[in-house]
Amino acid sequence: MVVYADDRLFPEIMRMWKICFEDSDEFMDIYFRTKYRNENTLVKVVDEKAVASLQMLPYDMTFGKKRIQTAYISGACTLPEERNKRYMEELLHAAFTEMKKHQIPLTILIPQGNGVVGFYEKFGYTAMFDTKEQIIELPENMREGGCVVKEAEMKDVPAVANFCNRIFGKKDLTIQKTTEDWGAVFEDCFFSDGKIFMARHGNQLTGVCFTRREENRLVIKNLLTENELSGLCLLSSVANTYRVSGAVLVAESGGEGAQPLGMARIVDAEKMLEQYAMKQPRLQFSVKVIDKQLAWNNKTYRVHSGKCTEANAGVPDFELSVGLLTRLLLGYRVDELPSEYHIFPSENAVMSLMME
Repeated sequence: MVVYADDRLFPEIMRMWKICFEDSDEFMDIYFRTKYRNENTLVKVVDEKAVASLQMLPYDMTFGKKRIQTAYISGACTLPEERNKRYMEELLHAAFTEMKKHQIPLTILIPQGNGVVGFYEKFGYTAMFDTKEQIIELPENMREGGCVVKEAEMKDVPAVANFCNRIFGKKDLTIQKTTEDWGAVFEDCFFSDGKIFMARHGNQLTGVCFTRREENRLVIKNLLTENELSGLCLLSSVANTYRVSGAVLVAESGGEGAQPLGMARIVDAEKMLEQYAMKQPRLQFSVKVIDKQLAWNNKTYRVHSGKCTEANAGVPDFELSVGLLTRLLLGYRVDELPSEYHIFPSENAVMSLMME
């Protein structure tokens, strides 16, 4: 049976995580202290033993002028000796049902390697959230315009959270974080020997830069600034601190060389189409949704005048799998699809710093 986690099952879940992911005790302490909650965790139990589990972490996502709830699948794992018994399939179905019950229309995840992408595609997930690595030269000795840069500490979490949330909150289709989430990002960064830099003009925080060494390269995981000068000052401080002249900048954008970071799946098609209709009030179309896993989505809808209604007659304009519907409503690489789909605007969904 599938149940929600409780304190009795908690040690078994931790043991399962350790076996499946081989993470260090230090990382597991950060994750289970800051992210894990029994009430967000589903467990497959066989003969009173936990054999598989996953977490559904709550994150808001900007969607037009509103925000929608998403559930981020994390820690999906099955004990090695219990695999190939369709336990994860059972857990995902249970998770989708719980999301629907709690009015969460969208689920997201970051697959742990290309080997599991096909598995999630079978359950309706589709590629999303492009990321691209760029090799950049770092400026030297930037000390202009009263910009002061310092390395952040844990006490700076509230200020950085407020700044980052202000920047991310202005971007459409962007996963949002709470102050507690940013605290977990700080701990994960510092545990990995990373550094976080803050740029200020007077008393105002104007830029943040997250860095980490990965093998023999310096990686800038995220660079958020309000102006060009702050960005240059941050990069100059990175160069001086690490004593390097170049770095790899991770950018959340599409285009040549971009690769999908994560995946997404619509759980509640009607709710997502309602939100999309409000976001794109000038678009009019009808769509028959085909969802092999979730029967409640298998209906025909009409989007018009900023509203979504169920359509019971006529031939629909589109007949879409739930994966393609997800791609179109989130605007993912629409320009690469046949021209009939180009009524849906291309957009760039953003997800970053997820402790992946």
